[in-house]
Amino acid sequence: MSCPLLWSENEPFYPYGDTSPVCYTQDLVDGEPASILLLGCGDPMSILQTLHANTTGSQCSRKLDFTCCDHEGGVLARNVFLLTCLADDYVLDLLPSLWNLFFDFFIDKSSVTVLFVYCGKLLDASKSLETWDASPYHGFIKFSDTNTLSVVRGHWERYLANILPPEDANHLKDRFASATHRAQTQHGSWFNYSPVRSAGPLASFAMRTMLHGFRKFWETGVTSHDCETIARAQYVNPTLVHSRGAGEPGTPEDSDTFKLGVHKGLYPPARFYLAKAFATLNLAEPNLAQKDSSVQDASLLKVVVPAAQKQFFRLCMVFSRAIRQVGRPAAADSTESPSHSPISLTFFCGDALAFCKALQHHRDKNELSTPFASAPWSATRIVFDALSDSSSIPTSFDVIDTSTLTDDLGLLNILTHTTPLLKRSSFSALYTETLAPCRDKDGDAIAGTLRSLVRRACCDLGTLALLLGVVPASYVSGFGARPSGFEMMAHRMVRVPLSQFHERLVWRRPMPGTTVVGSQSGARGGGAGYGVEFVPEELAGVLEGVYRRMFGRERGLDEAMERLSVGGAGGDGRRFSDAASVGTCYTQRSYAELVAAIRENVCAGAPNAEEMEASWRRTMDALLELLRGEGDGQRYFQDLCVQLHLLGLHTADVIQPPALDEQRQNCDSSAVFSGWGTIPATVCVVLVVPGQRVREAKSSLDELGTPTLRCEIFGSATDQAFASIEAAYGNVLVDTTAPGEENGVGDRYRCKVVRFVESDGERGLKEGGSDLVISFQVPAAIFMAEPALSVALAVRPQAKSSFGSSTESVLGPKLHVFSSRVDDERHVHVVAQSPFHPECASNGGTGEGSSADVHRRVGEQENVKIVMDDKHEKVETMSVRVDVVGADAREALAGGAAVQMALASGCAVRVLWGGHTHVHAFPLPVDIEKAKLRVARRSSYIEVVAPVATVMHTHNMLFPIFLTPHGPALWNMPRIALDKLPLLVLPNNEHVSRWIVPCTDSMFSLRESAILDGLRPADTDTHRAFLDVKNALHTIIAGAARIPSPTVNGIPGVGHRTAPLVFGLGNPREVRCATLVFVTGVRLDVAAHSVVADAWVLTVTPALLPRRPASLASPLGRAVWDLADELVQLNTDAREARAWKHLLPAAVERCRAGRWAHGAACEYRVREAVPLTVGDETDPLCSCGRGVGAGEHAPFRAGERWHAFAPHVTRAALSPLYAPAYMESGVGVAAFGGRDTRMEERDVCWACGKPPRRAALATGLQVCGKCRVAKYCSGPCQKKDWDKHRWACAILKKNAPS
Repeated sequence: MSCPLLWSENEPFYPYGDTSPVCYTQDLVDGEPASILLLGCGDPMSILQTLHANTTGSQCSRKLDFTCCDHEGGVLARNVFLLTCLADDYVLDLLPSLWNLFFDFFIDKSSVTVLFVYCGKLLDASKSLETWDASPYHGFIKFSDTNTLSVVRGHWERYLANILPPEDANHLKDRFASATHRAQTQHGSWFNYSPVRSAGPLASFAMRTMLHGFRKFWETGVTSHDCETIARAQYVNPTLVHSRGAGEPGTPEDSDTFKLGVHKGLYPPARFYLAKAFATLNLAEPNLAQKDSSVQDASLLKVVVPAAQKQFFRLCMVFSRAIRQVGRPAAADSTESPSHSPISLTFFCGDALAFCKALQHHRDKNELSTPFASAPWSATRIVFDALSDSSSIPTSFDVIDTSTLTDDLGLLNILTHTTPLLKRSSFSALYTETLAPCRDKDGDAIAGTLRSLVRRACCDLGTLALLLGVVPASYVSGFGARPSGFEMMAHRMVRVPLSQFHERLVWRRPMPGTTVVGSQSGARGGGAGYGVEFVPEELAGVLEGVYRRMFGRERGLDEAMERLSVGGAGGDGRRFSDAASVGTCYTQRSYAELVAAIRENVCAGAPNAEEMEASWRRTMDALLELLRGEGDGQRYFQDLCVQLHLLGLHTADVIQPPALDEQRQNCDSSAVFSGWGTIPATVCVVLVVPGQRVREAKSSLDELGTPTLRCEIFGSATDQAFASIEAAYGNVLVDTTAPGEENGVGDRYRCKVVRFVESDGERGLKEGGSDLVISFQVPAAIFMAEPALSVALAVRPQAKSSFGSSTESVLGPKLHVFSSRVDDERHVHVVAQSPFHPECASNGGTGEGSSADVHRRVGEQENVKIVMDDKHEKVETMSVRVDVVGADAREALAGGAAVQMALASGCAVRVLWGGHTHVHAFPLPVDIEKAKLRVARRSSYIEVVAPVATVMHTHNMLFPIFLTPHGPALWNMPRIALDKLPLLVLPNNEHVSRWIVPCTDSMFSLRESAILDGLRPADTDTHRAFLDVKNALHTIIAGAARIPSPTVNGIPGVGHRTAPLVFGLGNPREVRCATLVFVTGVRLDVAAHSVVADAWVLTVTPALLPRRPASLASPLGRAVWDLADELVQLNTDAREARAWKHLLPAAVERCRAGRWAHGAACEYRVREAVPLTVGDETDPLCSCGRGVGAGEHAPFRAGERWHAFAPHVTRAALSPLYAPAYMESGVGVAAFGGRDTRMEERDVCWACGKPPRRAALATGLQVCGKCRVAKYCSGPCQKKDWDKHRWACAILKKNAPS
């Protein structure tokens, strides 16, 4: 019920993903065991990539425990098949066949043999949970329940059943080929960016080749489309045939009736990193830009496809080696115990949100049986019957990855259900991913997509962080590791609408308040034992705004259904416009669950239960009054009140009106409750839709695509809709036990009981004898006020869905699938409890429960009090009051000791007075420059009041590092393994700058480019220093890659030199402290679709290098002075120098894994500070990694020019810092020379998009008076566009041709 019930006959099958794999542990503390939850897990490539990233040699650096959930059983069956094959001792011989089986539509005979043999083994092992536990696969693969094992076993059985003899296989292949051909022709002119995305920064060069390969794959059914491979591939791949949305290949005789369930946009090589493959091609070769298919085929067959297969084989072998070492005894002379698997996987087949609820239920109540259905359209409950005393399923996770479920389930649903399962640590990570673009109110897909995160959040991101306790790390930091502008630019280059926009975010709990954190980061926000406290009326205003944004278009759709506009030829088609469309992510149950999660977060620190309940009642009363005050969504108001009541959040007068007791006494007058004893506040309505009626309406429902279903209760004075419904195919049985006898819940209310018997899904419906049973909760008072009501199952079409007159003739003008009077006992039953399950309220849980009180030296912190702005949209101030409790501290405060404050971390303020200190912890970054102190010396408390720093450009919190028991932890920078990244061979060719420059330029937004060009001032001095660091990174990366431009963003260039190259931050000859950056190469950060400089850094301090002439007496001193001829000087002022000293420890820490570890005497730990210092004449780095591995690189080897520096340098990874597209306008425009790509649309208004012939002015478009480039049809359009154009205007004017 958390999502609307969809009629989804044609759900696509995703046997493998369409984005490159990721490493799930890149944002965790190095070496710490990781428990990882994968929702919508898809194929196992990212699992294998994570194992590969954590493996050095043959050893895995951490224990990996994966819990994998997917609603598609075919995905899990394929995953288990592949992973169990990799446990074979002869896996090397299997790899080519495994590629064919996992990716190709058509396979050869050897692949069929592999499928037959290993499916047979799996069927023998999966007869029951007991046989699986006894199998060799149980050591690394488990199932959470019997149902999951049964589902995947069913797929393995169907795989074997469809291994046909050649004569039958040819017929099936022809039919399958016909289906793939239809799918391929349906692409038409559609621009599919998915295959191109895998090339990362080289996407523009890969576009034609990858799209050619995509088309060839769907034409031939094989990845390697050479004649020999096509000739061998004579069998249809059974693993790609069977899915929820596919047809049964053996039943229909007409090939046109066969449905191919596989999604039409998949292409196997796109699942791997292909930037290196295209970087090795000669990009200057003109044939690559031509349409000659033979050239494209050669590139694909000789470079691209082999590169993808090589990665697949490497990942498989890493997993195979890890698994095949399990249980092997140690050597005879060794005292070590047998090895254990570094990786374990537990699989669950079902709905992701239901699985999250079930995990919380299992954790909170320690019950294996849960009240949650495993999937929509199913009454099967989730029961963890595979668990035992010796095995358990995790209920708290270091990492939760939600794939692209945000597009289907909604961001708020994802956050509501996952945050209670995320560990209460500042260093746990929640990943969300989106591919679906959004349009703004003007229909602009690109502008809408850039703001899509805020739209999906339904409120300000800072406010959302306070409500749910998690926030995007890039929102706090103001930068991310992944570029975001390439896809939009690619769509504009080919002049097609934006079909996809890939955005992957990491959500974090707030930063700890101190640099040193314990083994447990604390309860709230990773280290703070507090809650957040709102003014009830202000919180109600926030919640009202969220509700309006979640359901703001309900009334529009209802009105549209009353006045369907006629469209299409002949006037026989009906179409819903965009203006009347509504999202398919949320129901009123979704909102109630969100409110429950918010209540848990904002009320957790209340001083006592009575105050908490009183405050919450004020909030809910105010909220319902606001929602009741306007007409939007009033048809769903009772549904909302029911869901709030069921979750124990609030009981409105709709549920228990003042006259309800009197109505209950007169309930005999109502046929609905005739004979009832006690009438509950809410009752369950069971609507039985005859199977014959469903079969009649099926074609009409299919014509509508994937409409949402809802129930309606209507009468002469009643018209209410209920979207929170459950459905399943089967039959209902009415319990005729006489009142007073034992009949379960009915005995309590002396009412009838309806029991449900589930059938085999739609098969039972097709074979007859099964009905569609709908269940939903309503207020009992609705039947007391008007007994003569009707109940209907209605359809809500999607945006732009259209249908013909035949559909309207079947469903009627109100699109009712079926309706019946309440007193029709054949089809409507009003009962006390759902026939599917006992209604169980779940408030979202509290994560891991309360943790121990955080140690405080001199005081106790109260809740963080929040004040919202006048519109109740954004946080105005946060205030924290600390009562001083220590006697000495109180005396010092009362004695007039000066009170000062400074940042302890981005989210904490350290207050100092008279030798005493206390850290005031906040849930969001603090703008320390605008913070205020309130000191009550007599009352002995200190309060800090501060606004939120929306971007963390505070002095010492740009790149925070915290010290944990497992070592330093990064908060906003991902870890990378430099040695595993492809090293570019430089110079590649004279055109390398064609992709390196856009990759580095795209880290600047239009606003940032304007600041660097001196066209506008920076927000603060620290902000300017941050931009100067970004500018220097641009010079270092682009310069090391041989960019021949004389200047780069105003900084002197490096001419035609290439890496190895040395840069100087400051001047080591003239100042006491300077930093040398030795760049030995530029690598492709394939996972981030970016580049990274492989650098070694050295801070030249007086202790290391005395002043002249004493410095010339040492080899290091002479080497420094010998750098004069090759040193590229980057002059830095004091502010930028401090910013660099914060960046360098993070750049070192992110790439040290597998190379060296911090020792017990690490200076970070001894001084409890990272960086060690930011002052002059000191080194910010610890000495643990100094000189490690330098001698392995050519310039530092004996006899080479940098050999003297080898013992003193520390390796660092310097990457571009990309401005988030959802925060900054014009991200990526600088990558195209500062030209706004709307310049390409020379004949349209930049604001409304109208061409001249439709413009308001008969004379055509007029140009902007400043830049003379932007064009508008009217003054109002220009004024409307100014907020977008203002910063581009100055750059366009500067770069416009004279």
